[in-house]
Amino acid sequence: MSKPPVKGPSKPFRAPMRITVPSRSDAFLRKFTELIGGPLGKHSNPGRINPGFFTIERVLVLLTVVAALLAVASKNACRLNGWGGTNSYAWACYSDWTALFGARGFAENAFAPFATGAEFEYPVLMSVVASVTAALIPAGEFNRALAFFDLNFLLVVGLWIMVVVVTARTAGRRPWDAAMVALAPGIILASSINWDMWAVAFLALGMLAFSREKTFLAGVLIGLGTAMKVFPLLFFGAVIVLAIRSGRYRPLVVSVAGAALSWLAVNLPMAIMNFEAWKHFFTFTEDRGAGLSSFWHIYNVTASVVPGMPELGASVINSLAMGLFVVSCTGIAYLGLKAPTAPRLSQLVFLIVASFILFNKVYSPQFVVWLVPLVALAWPKWKDFLVWQLFEVLHFWAIWMYLYASSADIKASNTFPTSFYVFAVLGHMIATGYLMYKVSRSMFEPDVDPVRRVGQLDPQAGAFAGAADKFVLGAKNMSHDVAVIGAGPNGLAAALTMARAGLSVRLIERNSTIGGAARTVELGYPGAIHDVGSAVHPMSLLSPFFHEIGLREHVDFVVPQISFAHPLPDGRAGIAWRDLARTVEDLGADGPGYRRIVGPVVERMAGTADLLLHPLLRVPRQLGALSVFGLRAAQLMVPGLGTGELAAAMIAGCAAHTAGGGRGPAATGAGLFLAASAHSGGWPIPMGGSQAISDTLAAMFTQAGGRIELDSEVTDLAQLPEKTVLFNTSPEAMASIAGGVLPQKYRKVLTGTRRAPGSCLIHYVLNAPVPWRNQELADAGTVHLGGTAAQIGHEERRVRTDVSEAPYAIVSQPSRFDPSRAPAGKHVLWAYCHVPNGNPADLTTVMNRQLEAVAPGFIDTIEYSQAVTAPGLASQNPNLVGGDLSGGATDMRGMLIRPTLSADPWRTPAQGIYLASSSTPPGPSVHGMSGHLAAQSALLHEFGILP
Repeated sequence: MSKPPVKGPSKPFRAPMRITVPSRSDAFLRKFTELIGGPLGKHSNPGRINPGFFTIERVLVLLTVVAALLAVASKNACRLNGWGGTNSYAWACYSDWTALFGARGFAENAFAPFATGAEFEYPVLMSVVASVTAALIPAGEFNRALAFFDLNFLLVVGLWIMVVVVTARTAGRRPWDAAMVALAPGIILASSINWDMWAVAFLALGMLAFSREKTFLAGVLIGLGTAMKVFPLLFFGAVIVLAIRSGRYRPLVVSVAGAALSWLAVNLPMAIMNFEAWKHFFTFTEDRGAGLSSFWHIYNVTASVVPGMPELGASVINSLAMGLFVVSCTGIAYLGLKAPTAPRLSQLVFLIVASFILFNKVYSPQFVVWLVPLVALAWPKWKDFLVWQLFEVLHFWAIWMYLYASSADIKASNTFPTSFYVFAVLGHMIATGYLMYKVSRSMFEPDVDPVRRVGQLDPQAGAFAGAADKFVLGAKNMSHDVAVIGAGPNGLAAALTMARAGLSVRLIERNSTIGGAARTVELGYPGAIHDVGSAVHPMSLLSPFFHEIGLREHVDFVVPQISFAHPLPDGRAGIAWRDLARTVEDLGADGPGYRRIVGPVVERMAGTADLLLHPLLRVPRQLGALSVFGLRAAQLMVPGLGTGELAAAMIAGCAAHTAGGGRGPAATGAGLFLAASAHSGGWPIPMGGSQAISDTLAAMFTQAGGRIELDSEVTDLAQLPEKTVLFNTSPEAMASIAGGVLPQKYRKVLTGTRRAPGSCLIHYVLNAPVPWRNQELADAGTVHLGGTAAQIGHEERRVRTDVSEAPYAIVSQPSRFDPSRAPAGKHVLWAYCHVPNGNPADLTTVMNRQLEAVAPGFIDTIEYSQAVTAPGLASQNPNLVGGDLSGGATDMRGMLIRPTLSADPWRTPAQGIYLASSSTPPGPSVHGMSGHLAAQSALLHEFGILP
């Protein structure tokens, strides 16, 4: 039974996405995997393949544990022999922890940093961490410094694991990039020098929170990180750039407020109770000279041996370092505001933090830990990453040898050459600068960005996701060559086609998410996601446009072995296996007739798809396919030449997708085409929902330089400076928006669009699989309910004017094939039936009865249901006028006159105005062809570009 809605999030749900596997997508890694038999990926795509225990995150954790064992092994010489003297340099196992334990009084007073007159050169939160860990070391006659090291190391390992998992969750479709963090040699060698991993963890958690639109929490975490180390504060530089670019300042204000509150909460008590101890960090930082391995130290080392070259003191270095950093940040802001597409948050954060490292007057070996997670998010290319890490390892070794040679009493012949140390420092700086160049370039060339190339926008954008550009340097009044209104599949296809032709394109969407009727959202049941419109996509594998752009390479489709099933009241069921021969065999006496009608179309499916997914008023390129398809459709229309009751019901169920119960060539042809497609590519279901298709198209569009503006409604053509505008809207909406430039006669045509019946869509969450009477139905991606062909035709004609009590219904059970759609142990079901256009009837009870008849006990499995009536569909998506999912009538007249009888029905009488929605040929379904063909028409007539 339907239960009250469970309160859930109101924001758009982030649908699961296809995982990118580096061993397949990264050319450098692929070479190595080929040495052991090819790319491994058994556990790489949860949802498609059940990974068992070894989920992505668990594998990453295991890798981190292995790396942590290597890290402790690298310090074992000091753990066994002590950290005293210069041997900790020679063995490259130095740690500040043990040095500070004795030198800053932790051995005697665990809370020494808070004592009167204390001089602890670190921020307050680091003082707290150091003191708490020191307090956990019991008194006694044992090596307490070693215990202090081990405890801090264990905490750092825990933080390291956390950072790896958080990075994986922040990386969107590229969770495996977190393996860079798990296996980074720089972290293995340097993570146990100091407490830097704490600040890294706070920054990583802050970025994850920001990506989930938990903006205040993100600020709180960044504030805590800043109370540990200063560098997390640089996160706000990236937020400032994105706020200026998008005009959305609330995320900046809210996150800064959270950071200010958490930083003050940590610092204010210390500042009040012991101001001198609190300010020591700041005075120490200001007064200290050039730190080892900084650019300034190298300068002074060089100046000490070059006559006449002055060495620089602390005050001069402070001014120069700050000046260069400000200049660098100004350059980064310029790049971020100049780039054709809004840069990704992690790109900006990496550039700012890397700049801070390069120009800061201190560079300690552990600072590499700051950058590793940011590199994994900003530039996840393994070859570049490993080369950079090689230079960091070289620097790590060089600095300890330099210190050993400078302080140890050793033979002159063993002295480490200073020139090699200088080379190592410059090498690490150049390698870091090279990564900065790569990231900067990718901001201007999205097609080289590893993250955007796999079909996603900015996984970390959070509140800035989908924001329209309000300010771009050098842009003249933000006008583009083309504007496209409506970011449904056809609008996305139109925009992508124009952008791929080299034009600047702006895609405008009134809602806060893209997709139109191909969206997937969480409704009232937490963890269950539902397709708000289309759910099963037979045309996605047949669309010439989708084939041209390689959609299937970017979207994971599950193609059920049973495309659809059709139960009859007497208990029989027609099962449309993808294998036509098996279908014919199962149909028994009806099989030969079904094969005679459907088989020839299946054999010529490519030609048939080309015929039907292009304008009808054109010379067909596939005359053979046309003749075969036309003959078989004609046979279906003649009583006595049919296929038997069961096979006829199967084809009638496919024809009823078009709504209206017509017996003419359009409905019959549509039914035959859909039935034949069931035995060709099948009826695929996208992993993660229909949103995966829309998101992929959007990512391709932005990679091509396009711009998407969400929450932007166009009500008058005068709002748009563009001279060419494509409308992925209803004809009625186009007449309203562009009425001032359209001739009155054409406006009348648009407002008089004939409408198909509406629909009532019902979303279910079940506590068990549907208990079908015929168990074969459990393996069907789609189930048609409605009885015989005659019964379906009768009820479909009835819904033109009246609500049916036994309507034809289409049912999809996506969680049967995609477990990510529902929480563990639950299932989602999607079902709809037709009603008179605009009729507000809620047919939940009727649908429950229909399903109970073929699945006894179904009602008892209902945990939650939500009906979306025909007016509700129109409210969600104004293109669905009166709940019409077809974009207008789908009889022969409606398919030919769509909206006018023309060889170029997308082009309007007004210059530069085009209709690109499913209200133009080839009509309904998610294939993108209406938008693609409209764009081709505009390219030809407005820009002289041949398709």
